[in-house]
Amino acid sequence: MSNLIDVDSLLKVAGISLVAGVGVVLLFSLGVIGLSAASAPEGASVAVRAGGRVGGIAALGVCLALVVLGVIVMLNK
Repeated sequence: MSNLIDVDSLLKVAGISLVAGVGVVLLFSLGVIGLSAASAPEGASVAVRAGGRVGGIAALGVCLALVVLGVIVMLNK
């Protein structure tokens, strides 16, 4: 059975997929946290709100780019 399945390659793909999946989810979470800081209470400074908005949009943009890249790679296989 080991002749049919390359276990080393399978483990590499599983590990990379796990790291990439957790990374995209973590990046998306940071984007949501950043956007929630943009709607901070009245006492928060303008810099906190602007930084939260810019950071959140940047994180969500990178997350979207990674998902699009993944789809492009899968379609080219």
